[in-house]
Amino acid sequence: MAQTIAIVGAGFIGLEVAATAAKAGKTVTVYEMQDRILARVASPAVSAALEARHRQAGVDLRLNEGVDFDSLDADVVLLGIGGLPVQGLAEAAGIACDGGILIDAQMRTSAPDVFAAGDCARGPTPYWDGPIRLESVQNAIDQANLIAGQIASADEETYQAVPWFWSDQYDVKYQLAGLIPPGTQQVQMGEGLDGMAIYHFAAGKLVACETLSNGAEHLSARRLLEFGSVPVSPTELETAGSLKAVFKARR
Repeated sequence: MAQTIAIVGAGFIGLEVAATAAKAGKTVTVYEMQDRILARVASPAVSAALEARHRQAGVDLRLNEGVDFDSLDADVVLLGIGGLPVQGLAEAAGIACDGGILIDAQMRTSAPDVFAAGDCARGPTPYWDGPIRLESVQNAIDQANLIAGQIASADEETYQAVPWFWSDQYDVKYQLAGLIPPGTQQVQMGEGLDGMAIYHFAAGKLVACETLSNGAEHLSARRLLEFGSVPVSPTELETAGSLKAVFKARR
């Protein structure tokens, strides 16, 4: 039975496997070329808090370090370094592709009556500047539901769903509502693994919220992003202490 596990990549997949393996008593080493875990998706404060939890569990996190597979000594090696869209079928059919199968706001491809959804589809969302490929269960389901409406009733609705993501590691649930563009203004409430929330503002508008084991605040952020006409300023948020408190004060 495997006892030593080497994981290449400290993204969601790699860290979730690391947590599960560590809880099962395995010897786990994670190699990451970036200087922090979850560097592509999470803010530095979230990375630091989760890094501490992994180290506490005995995971050997090797940051800023590549892997020499010729000398790697492990019973099992897992590569969690991201994925590429499989678009060969679409390309063979003459459908436009560019870093994914290109779609419009109604999930239509460049071919008449052909739709695409899920991780391989790349298209617009109100929460990002330009087309993007979203890799999440929520996105795949919401896009498929919109396509079903188009086919069944010629519905002209466009894709407006708030992107959200989660990752369970040990007893900690990381959740992200929205998408984090570069250069956001950040407001942090709380510290550590129990209830931390980081709010991201762009041009004074809330665009994303990260939480650690704080489901109520995550849901509040999703509702606020869905009804974007209700503004919340960084100052108001800092004064109230949470989105939930902001909403309560406005009643």
